[in-house]
Amino acid sequence: MPAPAIPPNPAAPQEKHLDMNAIYGSVKSAVAAVDRENAETPTGQLAAKPLYPPEPGNKIGKMIDGTTRPDCKEQVEGMGLLTPLAALATLLDKKDSGCKWR
Repeated sequence: MPAPAIPPNPAAPQEKHLDMNAIYGSVKSAVAAVDRENAETPTGQLAAKPLYPPEPGNKIGKMIDGTTRPDCKEQVEGMGLLTPLAALATLLDKKDSGCKWR
């Protein structure tokens, strides 16, 4: 004889399950709707294509930016006990050593 079927206990706690894909889809559609509305406004169109786009750096400007002399403190760094001697050598050097004390 089969065992009598026990009805499930309605008071038993059931696991809650969040469907992350459904949440992601609904948030994505809401953001897309807001983006579509912003794209139709004049300020949204300016964001897509500004009136004055940034000018690309020209060759001469890049060359000028590269002419700054490095910091002497970074050059003598890591020499251990010889650091004061190297710093003194850069200060007493008659020719330009290529670095600048800041």
